[in-house]
Amino acid sequence: MGLTVFFCYDRLLDIQRAKRIRHRYEMKGGKAIGFPKLHEWKKLITKDDQVIRYWVENQVRLSDVTVILIGMNTSKDPFVRQAIMACHQLEKGMLGIYIHNMRIDNSKPIQMGTNPFDCFCVVKSDHTIHLSEIYRTYDWIKDTGQFNLNKWIRKAAQSAWNPFSKNDLK
Repeated sequence: MGLTVFFCYDRLLDIQRAKRIRHRYEMKGGKAIGFPKLHEWKKLITKDDQVIRYWVENQVRLSDVTVILIGMNTSKDPFVRQAIMACHQLEKGMLGIYIHNMRIDNSKPIQMGTNPFDCFCVVKSDHTIHLSEIYRTYDWIKDTGQFNLNKWIRKAAQSAWNPFSKNDLK
Protein backbone atom coordinates (compact mmCIF):
# COMPACT_ATOMS: atom_id res chain seq x y z
CA MET A 1 0.00 0.00 0.00
CA GLY A 2 1.38 3.41 -0.97
CA LEU A 3 1.68 6.42 1.23
CA THR A 4 -0.83 9.26 1.09
CA VAL A 5 0.77 12.16 -0.75
CA PHE A 6 -0.35 15.77 -0.98
CA PHE A 7 0.77 17.12 -4.35
CA CYS A 8 1.15 20.88 -4.10
CA TYR A 9 1.74 22.99 -7.21
CA ASP A 10 0.85 26.20 -9.03
CA ARG A 11 -2.76 25.41 -9.87
CA LEU A 12 -2.89 27.87 -12.77
CA LEU A 13 0.21 26.85 -14.72
CA ASP A 14 1.09 23.32 -13.70
CA ILE A 15 -2.16 21.35 -13.46
CA GLN A 16 -1.50 19.13 -16.51
CA ARG A 17 2.01 18.21 -15.36
CA ALA A 18 0.71 17.57 -11.85
CA LYS A 19 -2.04 15.28 -13.16
CA ARG A 20 0.52 13.17 -15.03
CA ILE A 21 2.65 12.76 -11.94
CA ARG A 22 -0.39 11.94 -9.80
CA HIS A 23 -1.49 9.34 -12.33
CA ARG A 24 1.97 7.73 -12.25
CA TYR A 25 1.88 7.58 -8.45
CA GLU A 26 -1.62 6.13 -8.31
CA MET A 27 -0.72 3.50 -10.93
CA LYS A 28 1.92 2.23 -8.47
CA GLY A 29 -0.63 1.92 -5.64
CA GLY A 30 -0.23 5.31 -3.97
CA LYS A 31 -3.00 7.60 -2.78
CA ALA A 32 -2.82 11.21 -3.99
CA ILE A 33 -4.66 14.16 -2.49
CA GLY A 34 -4.71 17.85 -3.34
CA PHE A 35 -6.58 17.51 -6.62
CA PRO A 36 -10.02 18.98 -6.06
CA LYS A 37 -12.39 18.97 -9.00
CA LEU A 38 -12.18 22.19 -11.03
CA HIS A 39 -15.57 23.46 -9.83
CA GLU A 40 -14.57 22.69 -6.19
CA TRP A 41 -11.28 24.58 -6.61
CA LYS A 42 -13.02 27.59 -8.19
CA LYS A 43 -15.46 27.63 -5.28
CA LEU A 44 -12.62 27.34 -2.77
CA ILE A 45 -10.56 30.21 -4.20
CA THR A 46 -13.52 32.56 -4.04
CA LYS A 47 -13.40 32.19 -0.24
CA ASP A 48 -11.12 34.31 1.89
CA ASP A 49 -7.50 33.34 2.40
CA GLN A 50 -8.18 31.86 5.83
CA VAL A 51 -10.42 29.17 4.29
CA ILE A 52 -7.77 28.30 1.71
CA ARG A 53 -5.05 28.18 4.38
CA TYR A 54 -7.22 25.81 6.39
CA TRP A 55 -7.72 23.60 3.31
CA VAL A 56 -3.95 23.50 2.63
CA GLU A 57 -3.09 22.68 6.24
CA ASN A 58 -5.75 19.97 6.29
CA GLN A 59 -4.29 18.39 3.14
CA VAL A 60 -0.84 18.38 4.77
CA ARG A 61 -2.24 16.82 7.96
CA LEU A 62 -4.04 14.10 5.99
CA SER A 63 -0.91 13.18 4.04
CA ASP A 64 2.22 11.23 4.91
CA VAL A 65 4.39 13.25 2.52
CA THR A 66 3.99 16.58 0.70
CA VAL A 67 5.42 16.77 -2.81
CA ILE A 68 6.05 20.28 -4.10
CA LEU A 69 5.93 20.25 -7.91
CA ILE A 70 8.28 23.06 -8.90
CA GLY A 71 7.31 24.98 -12.00
CA MET A 72 8.14 28.45 -13.22
CA ASN A 73 6.20 30.39 -10.52
CA THR A 74 5.79 27.83 -7.75
CA SER A 75 8.01 29.63 -5.24
CA LYS A 76 5.75 32.71 -5.47
CA ASP A 77 2.47 30.84 -4.90
CA PRO A 78 1.11 31.70 -1.43
CA PHE A 79 -0.65 28.34 -1.08
CA VAL A 80 2.55 26.45 -1.88
CA ARG A 81 4.36 28.56 0.71
CA GLN A 82 1.62 27.75 3.23
CA ALA A 83 2.01 24.03 2.52
CA ILE A 84 5.78 24.18 3.00
CA MET A 85 5.43 25.96 6.34
CA ALA A 86 2.70 23.61 7.55
CA CYS A 87 4.57 20.49 6.48
CA HIS A 88 7.79 21.62 8.12
CA GLN A 89 6.03 22.59 11.34
CA LEU A 90 4.20 19.24 11.46
CA GLU A 91 7.53 17.48 10.81
CA LYS A 92 6.15 15.51 7.89
CA GLY A 93 8.09 14.20 4.92
CA MET A 94 8.53 16.65 2.06
CA LEU A 95 10.35 16.84 -1.26
CA GLY A 96 10.39 18.94 -4.40
CA ILE A 97 10.28 17.86 -8.03
CA TYR A 98 11.24 20.20 -10.86
CA ILE A 99 8.68 19.77 -13.64
CA HIS A 100 9.80 22.46 -16.07
CA ASN A 101 11.12 19.98 -18.66
CA MET A 102 7.88 17.98 -18.91
CA ARG A 103 6.21 18.53 -22.25
CA ILE A 104 2.45 18.74 -22.36
CA ASP A 105 0.75 18.20 -25.74
CA ASN A 106 3.97 18.86 -27.69
CA SER A 107 4.41 22.23 -25.98
CA LYS A 108 7.79 23.69 -25.19
CA PRO A 109 9.22 23.16 -21.72
CA ILE A 110 8.65 26.05 -19.33
CA GLN A 111 11.36 28.08 -17.64
CA MET A 112 12.91 26.45 -14.57
CA GLY A 113 11.54 27.92 -11.37
CA THR A 114 13.28 28.89 -8.15
CA ASN A 115 13.54 26.25 -5.47
CA PRO A 116 10.76 27.24 -3.02
CA PHE A 117 12.70 25.67 -0.14
CA ASP A 118 15.30 28.44 -0.62
CA CYS A 119 12.64 30.95 0.49
CA PHE A 120 12.60 29.61 4.07
CA CYS A 121 15.23 28.99 6.68
CA VAL A 122 15.53 27.79 10.25
CA VAL A 123 17.78 29.34 12.85
CA LYS A 124 19.39 27.13 15.45
CA SER A 125 22.17 28.32 17.75
CA ASP A 126 22.96 31.34 15.56
CA HIS A 127 23.24 29.10 12.51
CA THR A 128 20.89 29.67 9.57
CA ILE A 129 19.91 26.69 7.43
CA HIS A 130 17.71 26.98 4.34
CA LEU A 131 15.00 24.37 4.00
CA SER A 132 16.66 23.41 0.70
CA GLU A 133 19.42 21.90 2.86
CA ILE A 134 16.85 19.75 4.67
CA TYR A 135 14.41 18.74 1.92
CA ARG A 136 15.61 17.08 -1.27
CA THR A 137 14.66 18.13 -4.78
CA TYR A 138 14.68 16.07 -7.95
CA ASP A 139 14.19 16.75 -11.64
CA TRP A 140 11.32 14.75 -13.16
CA ILE A 141 13.09 14.29 -16.51
CA LYS A 142 16.80 14.17 -15.59
CA ASP A 143 16.25 11.97 -12.53
CA THR A 144 13.73 9.69 -14.33
CA GLY A 145 10.81 10.46 -12.05
CA GLN A 146 8.50 8.00 -13.79
CA PHE A 147 10.69 5.21 -12.37
CA ASN A 148 11.83 6.79 -9.10
CA LEU A 149 8.82 8.71 -7.75
CA ASN A 150 7.77 6.05 -5.25
CA LYS A 151 11.36 5.66 -4.01
CA TRP A 152 11.66 9.44 -3.51
CA ILE A 153 8.39 9.52 -1.57
CA ARG A 154 9.36 6.60 0.66
CA LYS A 155 12.73 8.25 1.34
CA ALA A 156 11.00 11.54 2.30
CA ALA A 157 8.62 9.66 4.62
CA GLN A 158 11.51 7.84 6.31
CA SER A 159 13.44 11.05 6.89
CA ALA A 160 10.41 13.02 8.09
CA TRP A 161 11.77 13.53 11.57
CA ASN A 162 13.11 17.05 11.77
CA PRO A 163 15.81 17.91 14.32
CA PHE A 164 14.60 21.52 14.52
CA SER A 165 11.89 22.76 16.81
CA LYS A 166 8.52 23.76 15.42
CA ASN A 167 9.05 27.45 16.13
CA ASP A 168 12.28 28.03 14.27
CA LEU A 169 10.94 28.81 10.77
CA LYS A 170 11.81 32.29 9.53
